[in-house]
Amino acid sequence: MRSYRGRMGFIASGWLGRSGLGRKLSTRRRQLDFEGFREPELEGLPDSELARLRYFRQAHSRKFEAHVMSMSLPHTRTETEPIDIEDLPPKRKKLRRGVQVEVDITELASTGEGVAKLDTGMVIFVERGHPGSRVVAEVFNSRKDHAYAKVISVVNPSENTIKPICKHYPTCRGCKFQDLKYSAQMYEKHKQVENLFRQYKDIPVLPIIGSGSPFQYRNKMEFTYGTKRYHPDGPPAERPAGDEFILGMNAPRAWDKVIELDECHLMPEPGTEILNLARDLTRETKFPAYDNYAHEGFFRNLVLRFASNGNGEMEVMVNIVTSFTDADQMLRPLAEKLVSKFPCIVSVMHSMTTSKGGSTVAEKEVLLYGRAYIEQQLRGLVFRISSSSFFQPNPGTAEKLYKVIEDFAELTPELTVLDLFCGTGTIGLSLAGSCKHVHGLELVEAAVHDAENNATRNGIHNATFKQENLDLTKISPHELDLPKSDVIVLDPPRAGLHPRLVKWLKLTLPKRIVYASCNPSTQVRDVNRLCEDDGPYRLTKIQPVDQFPNTPHCECVVALELREDYKQPSEFYV
Repeated sequence: MRSYRGRMGFIASGWLGRSGLGRKLSTRRRQLDFEGFREPELEGLPDSELARLRYFRQAHSRKFEAHVMSMSLPHTRTETEPIDIEDLPPKRKKLRRGVQVEVDITELASTGEGVAKLDTGMVIFVERGHPGSRVVAEVFNSRKDHAYAKVISVVNPSENTIKPICKHYPTCRGCKFQDLKYSAQMYEKHKQVENLFRQYKDIPVLPIIGSGSPFQYRNKMEFTYGTKRYHPDGPPAERPAGDEFILGMNAPRAWDKVIELDECHLMPEPGTEILNLARDLTRETKFPAYDNYAHEGFFRNLVLRFASNGNGEMEVMVNIVTSFTDADQMLRPLAEKLVSKFPCIVSVMHSMTTSKGGSTVAEKEVLLYGRAYIEQQLRGLVFRISSSSFFQPNPGTAEKLYKVIEDFAELTPELTVLDLFCGTGTIGLSLAGSCKHVHGLELVEAAVHDAENNATRNGIHNATFKQENLDLTKISPHELDLPKSDVIVLDPPRAGLHPRLVKWLKLTLPKRIVYASCNPSTQVRDVNRLCEDDGPYRLTKIQPVDQFPNTPHCECVVALELREDYKQPSEFYV
């Protein structure tokens, strides 16, 4: 076996030689100061070799560090029992896959994993790790300063651990916190929002607003058809009969496999019964499920939407998403059987798509039964929801959310409101009674039509809606022709605001901005851009709202006020 020096020289020079970059090292780069780069194992190497290694490290630092750490450690440990991190050599910061460590979980990450911090500075994100518990976790992915692990056994459970009610937990990732008390979930989400906005120390985060129930709250569920069943403990020796037609949830870290479900406690009843009957009826058609790997098959998704109309009655929409095939006549008897069993189903849609990415957005839609929408009552108004329209996933908590937005907006009859990313107009129409006029902008054309119909249906005449792309990738903020408004309400997708939209906000300078987001991480980024040292706004209020119990997601509403002493620069550059 070559020595460490010889092996590293061989790796670096060989890689550089193959790429031809070794000959392009400049004299200046050869003369770089290598202070801090000279590990004891590299002592004595000529500067020419160090220059090559330096270049190799800059170009492929992760590969270099992996080589250094794998070659500088003895390969003698074969046992799988938990190890003490202090037993590792000081230079070994990366944990190998399969290593088991015993750690204390201190908090929850925004993605739902428990966080454990080691004395070496390494952070381990542990799946199903509850704050306050001590667990043995096995590493399945590792980086230089952090690693990902899963719980193997619990040494000391958290006092907030409870028994889950769903038999598919934790294999199905629709719920991540079903075995954690809801009060503990809200505490952790409130703490996450506090950490994100910690630079605004003078603005306290208001107590989090919880959901009425942690179960049966979602008004929309998307299920996936597949041909490969997910087995968390590995595939069985013999493939079960009927395994080629599956309906359930996408499997974690296995994009081509599906977890078959026969119950789900996130959606209201009779959602589970509709799911099981739809699986049986679609299987009887003999049309194949879609294979994500081969991109072949017919049935792709089953989307269930639920609503409570003005009379307090449940309305259900069943949307069958398929590949492009003239199969409407074959699906109509299926729709009739669903409706005969469940009279609450008022709409059955057939959506067709050619997407290979799993999108349920329809390129063509056919109404198989009833009407193309369902109706939801919210804050005294009735809203129509079509198959492609966005609507708040938790109607019960949405009432509280919209009340917070109205309070933060501080509207008076002479003010004009601009509702960006308005969807079906729920926020704007709920504010229309307190202001002069509401202008709503939305990208999805069907949602704009729903918003206009909702305004007409509720007798609201001081609200107008327009289709507009707010991505602003190809245009300047100066070219964006939007109505001048006193208050702007924002409810963007999880990615947050495009930088040019932030520029436009700085150009128009509304008196007040109310920003609601389902991703506080991108929200705080946008707030920082608007409230930077020379920015026009100051943050005044922060209110977290838990719209997604048993998941790591959290809604957050903030209020921004225009600074009285702000003077707009004469020029803005994009």
